Amino acid sequence: MPTAALNVAAASLPPPKRLLFDRRYGWILDEWKEPSVEALSGGRGMFCVIPLAKALIQKASETVNFVGSSTLEVLERPELLSPKALQATLTHQMQRFKSAVNNAKLVPMAPARSNKTESTPIPTDQPEGSTGSQG
Repeated sequence: MPTAALNVAAASLPPPKRLLFDRRYGWILDEWKEPSVEALSGGRGMFCVIPLAKALIQKASETVNFVGSSTLEVLERPELLSPKALQATLTHQMQRFKSAVNNAKLVPMAPARSNKTESTPIPTDQPEGSTGSQG
């Protein structure tokens, strides 16, 4: 009898691949996948709430852990909150940021301009050689 139950379960699953007719695309070969597996993996590149929620909760947890450890560090060493220490830390961070920006190879959004100005002749209705003032 157990084999009969397996046969019924196997028969209830759709075939892994099937040929379908779609009005927009014509005949297509559709591949059936388990919905629960696809939902947890983000689907076929579609929007899925579960991975987004998981990433959000993980990032919130990391943030709470960082705030907690920073607070404990400041409570253990109150000199970290002195104005001189804060200014030194801020100056150091700004220098690191400036050096990172200077070292980065930024891709310009607009095409590079040449230093030479290229002159393009502008067509006019006047014949060549005339100055424009007739006297």
